[in-house]
Amino acid sequence: MDGNRCEFCGSVYEFYQNLLAHQKTSKRCLEQQGEYGDDYTCEDCQKSFLTDAKLIKHHETCKLRSTRILYEDKIANLEADNENLRAKLKAKMKVLKDARSDLVELKFAIDYLFEHHETQNLEESIRILNTICSRHLFFNNKTNTATE
Repeated sequence: MDGNRCEFCGSVYEFYQNLLAHQKTSKRCLEQQGEYGDDYTCEDCQKSFLTDAKLIKHHETCKLRSTRILYEDKIANLEADNENLRAKLKAKMKVLKDARSDLVELKFAIDYLFEHHETQNLEESIRILNTICSRHLFFNNKTNTATE
């Protein structure tokens, strides 16, 4: 039976596999082997474990770890949403800038029409009005599309 005796602490085991498991998990034997330390500490709750396998098993049930992961996922989703909103805002700002340019041109066209309506013939006034109206309709379509 001495064939399955632990060389570090003297414990005796019926089966060799049990001796090996003991030597890999016993705090006393790990200290004697120089392999015990705080190398296996949960970064979330600071609990220490004798082996990496026990730490990994602990991670399955650590409430602080699952809470941290949950919040990290939420933060990542919020950051993605924020980037999407920034992109949409940038696109809308461009539409508004273009619309402002259109309005300035429209104002000049209307001013021109009012200044020169008496000196032009009727057909020319109608053409200018049609141009102004079509530009105004185009502007309205652009702003309606941008707000969707």
